[in-house]
Amino acid sequence: MPVKIGYARVFRGEPNLNLQLDALKSCDEIFQEITFRPSKDREVLDRAIARLGEGDSFVIWKLDRLCGNLAQVIQCIQEIRERGANLISLVDQLDSATEQGQAFLRATAIYAEIQESWKRQSTRAGLEEARARGRSGGRALSINKTTIDSARDLRKAGYEVLEICALLHISKASYYRYCLAPRT
Repeated sequence: MPVKIGYARVFRGEPNLNLQLDALKSCDEIFQEITFRPSKDREVLDRAIARLGEGDSFVIWKLDRLCGNLAQVIQCIQEIRERGANLISLVDQLDSATEQGQAFLRATAIYAEIQESWKRQSTRAGLEEARARGRSGGRALSINKTTIDSARDLRKAGYEVLEICALLHISKASYYRYCLAPRT
């Protein structure tokens, strides 16, 4: 017999789950999650999806409660469909068991693919532009060239590493990382 699995989610600092829980009262089982990072924390969501079987319904209050971004929403919907279950979003009035719901999900998946493609193209163009200007990716140095030269000069003058670090206000790790490396 098909069951209705409810899933309610809020992010830290948002109002509580009560509004969602009230809307999900008709579900046979409700999973609740309070998370810090919308895109990373999915432990309860994964358990809820794992509970689904053929013909079951996965009920959410609103699509944006499912995951942190559109690509992840599409991934979750795919996982739900692979289990033979359908997705129902109450506020969005979406039911993947209907033709309209299936059409909406296909359109959303296409949009997510286009959005990812644009993001990749934009990133690639930005990296190429930076390379053309002589810059490479990665984190900026935590200390500048003048500080590195000063640290090397102080070391040649006989100062100890901890003294150099204190004088120049740099960490010991930065000293070893940048000052002992060959000059470029």
